[in-house]
Amino acid sequence: MRMQSAITLVTLSMHIVAGQTFVYTNNERTDPVNTISAFSVASSGSMTEIPGSPFPTGGVGAAGKSFGSNHILVTTQGFLVAANGGSQTLSVFSVNPASGRPAPVAGSPFATGEQIVPSEPDISLAATPDGKYLITGHNSNGHLNVFTIGPNGALSRTANSPLNIGGPGLAGIAVTANGRFLAVAELSRGVGMFAISTSGDLTPVPGTPVQVVPPGFAGKNIFASSVDCNCSSTQLFEGKFNDVGRIVAGVFNISPGGGLIPVPGSPFVFSEGDNSSVIALSADDRFAFISNQNSRTVSSFSIGASGALTLVPPLVQISDVFPAGPSTPIGLTVDAAGRFLFEANSTNTVGSLQIGANGSLTKAPGSPVSTGYTGFGLGSVAAYPAKSCCAAPKVTSLAASPNSLWPPDHKLVPVALQYEVSAECAVRTQVTVTGSDPADQVVVDNRHLLLRADKDKVYTITVTVTNVINRETGSATMQVVVPHDQGH
Repeated sequence: MRMQSAITLVTLSMHIVAGQTFVYTNNERTDPVNTISAFSVASSGSMTEIPGSPFPTGGVGAAGKSFGSNHILVTTQGFLVAANGGSQTLSVFSVNPASGRPAPVAGSPFATGEQIVPSEPDISLAATPDGKYLITGHNSNGHLNVFTIGPNGALSRTANSPLNIGGPGLAGIAVTANGRFLAVAELSRGVGMFAISTSGDLTPVPGTPVQVVPPGFAGKNIFASSVDCNCSSTQLFEGKFNDVGRIVAGVFNISPGGGLIPVPGSPFVFSEGDNSSVIALSADDRFAFISNQNSRTVSSFSIGASGALTLVPPLVQISDVFPAGPSTPIGLTVDAAGRFLFEANSTNTVGSLQIGANGSLTKAPGSPVSTGYTGFGLGSVAAYPAKSCCAAPKVTSLAASPNSLWPPDHKLVPVALQYEVSAECAVRTQVTVTGSDPADQVVVDNRHLLLRADKDKVYTITVTVTNVINRETGSATMQVVVPHDQGH
């Protein structure tokens, strides 16, 4: 009896051509107007300032930053949005995909409708994955505002905005990849969840906010300061501001209704860093990155199947790696391809770190780069194109020609595969054949096979495509047969 085996071939198909990567900072200026700095990113991760940078926003910056608040972002539709906390306005830019140069859209900057509070000017930003809504969180009063994003990038505040979460005190916000929920780091109250309706209205999820404190640290200052969610919208990761001399990170399972359930072991505590205010996930959800303000380090963690975090050495010592110090790392973001982690520093510099296959971090050549400013530093950084949680790819119309082999003369017969792949991101295509010995089934490439015409053979062919960014998969299966005789 012959042993059944599988023969596979894996190839990379670029269904979306990767373009240039650009990095942007919100410089939080007040003298007299705010600006954004823009940098192009080389394949090594080195950064070069774009001609004409910095670019005025037309608003007034926050003259500082709150750890965890995200003051600049790129939407999935390619618009760059910068918050002007000092004027309570939002600046929207279109981005030239070839040069990275931002250009204000008509009507920018747009009013948030909130009062200016000089002592608490922070505006945190998040956008829905479909690019339809921009959401702002306001630390001064706990308001959440929702804006529709027009085809040209213009913003219009929705009729039911703002929603008051229950008083002042919020930092980072994030929308789940399925667009159903907004997560809000509500500082001492923990992490709140809000359902997002199709019209953009926000509704608090019962049972939230949820605050988790590690054993032995009751009564200490350990607050929810930043949040990020995985691409499957099943887990939430929380960076915690703290004064206990530790890295503290919460991990939650997200229920279908948006509730939060701490995973076993959460919150996770590590002694290798101090004050873990900002967290960001890698493009493929395999790693979590945390900036630790008091120890001036950036740490990497592998994410287990349950969501458990395991430290990946070595930590990056910012004051050592980036000599403009003393430099405190704050804001974090990753590029869409998952190659680099960018971090905004208190010394008005931007660091670029290469992400290794195991999640380890290494300084990119020439890093950091300076915005040219002095005084209060950077708190936020964004990358273009934005990280995208690609939908699962699809394989359709799988067919083989021929799909029946005759005569059964023991010869290898060429078989051509036809199928269609629908994918938002680059995918790896894997062709698998089972049914006989390896010598009887040869995968020439992902469109061509050689199958031996032995009587009564049944070959099962599976085509599987996997997004290289977030590892979502799609597949299709069919059979090629060698009949016993022409009548059967």
